[in-house]
Amino acid sequence: MKIFISHSKKDNTIVYRTLKILDDNKIPHWVDLEQIGMSSSVNKEINDALYSSSHFMLMWSKDASKSSFVKMEYNAVITPDYKDKIKMIILKIDDTKLPPLLSDRKYYHIKEKSLEEILENLVCEIKESQIIDERHERFDKYLDESFGNVSIAEHKYMTSFTLKHLDQQVYKEDMITWTDSLE
Repeated sequence: MKIFISHSKKDNTIVYRTLKILDDNKIPHWVDLEQIGMSSSVNKEINDALYSSSHFMLMWSKDASKSSFVKMEYNAVITPDYKDKIKMIILKIDDTKLPPLLSDRKYYHIKEKSLEEILENLVCEIKESQIIDERHERFDKYLDESFGNVSIAEHKYMTSFTLKHLDQQVYKEDMITWTDSLE
């Protein structure tokens, strides 16, 4: 799990506050001011970081709306390649309207709540989703190791049968019951 942070350099003050909260909560992140070196290919670094991220945090402001890099980054995230892979988080720093392609998305407005309060809630959501994702990955691995030759339809059925239980924190007990019922 890693959060890609898209922002205008003119908003660095709020970005540094965000990074401190993410660091304090041990949430991995990628932000250009920490990861892009002087000799780096900026486009390659951004593409690699987007590809390896689970979340995309857009720090939206008047200055961000004028940034060609910010536009390139959010446009990449809404393409089919990333749309289902990366969860988008929008933090509005000021009253600048979101671009039409993002206007129907949920966002957090820093004027309505403090940045710290918004990020505390987001950190909790991210950690919860990370736990669920790890459970799903373990279950998929279990299915692959146990039933490597099942059809795609059977795999989807077994996965959907179990996913609702994963989110209810009864994964282990249900897996024992489920595997016993297969015998």
